[in-house]
Amino acid sequence: MAKALFPKYLEFIKKTIDDLREDQSARKWLPDARNYCGFCAEKEGKGTNHEAFEFITSLLDISTAEFMDSDEFLGLLKENNLIKDE
Repeated sequence: MAKALFPKYLEFIKKTIDDLREDQSARKWLPDARNYCGFCAEKEGKGTNHEAFEFITSLLDISTAEFMDSDEFLGLLKENNLIKDE
């Protein structure tokens, strides 16, 4: 999974970040690297940014939801006999 899927995740995430950076009105949705959470930093013992983790998680959640609502996903289910082909 790591060999096949992680490069796709990285490509998708980097492209999304680049697209948001280039769009003046969308740039505000990117997490601020300087916005460290004191609780996270104390808990982890380092400067972390839970907003960045939430941002990436949201991107992956949205892409998963979009895929699961696609014809490609439905075709995958039918092709593997996971649902009845009606």
